[in-house]
Amino acid sequence: MSKLVATALRGVKAGPCVCRRGVAPLVKIKQAITRTRHEALQMDIRIGLLQHILLRQTLSAKLQLRDTVAATGY
Repeated sequence: MSKLVATALRGVKAGPCVCRRGVAPLVKIKQAITRTRHEALQMDIRIGLLQHILLRQTLSAKLQLRDTVAATGY
């Protein structure tokens, strides 16, 4: 009976140590996924800002062309 208890206790002592080593890669993967999602969100914001700037420039150029045509008659 004492051999069975000793074996069970040995398994309990080794368990958390093995578990921590087994979880570390998963934690790193989760952190990498979180970082990647954050970077993707920042890129989406930058892309949206650039689209807005380009749209404003295009509209401004069209308005300026319209005003020029209206003023000169061409």
